[in-house]
Amino acid sequence: MNTYKTSDSMIRFGTGGWRGIIGDDFIKENIQRVTYGICLLAKEENKTDKPIVVG
Repeated sequence: MNTYKTSDSMIRFGTGGWRGIIGDDFIKENIQRVTYGICLLAKEENKTDKPIVVG
């Protein structure tokens, strides 16, 4: 399991993806954090030639 930690909260990822409670862990701020992380990873791996869709 990978974990992204800030001073306030943790986002936990299991084998099936993000684990959280809607309205508690699964909130707009955390969705933005995860999306930002995905974009940073794509940039780091030089995979910026295609769009990223988060749904």
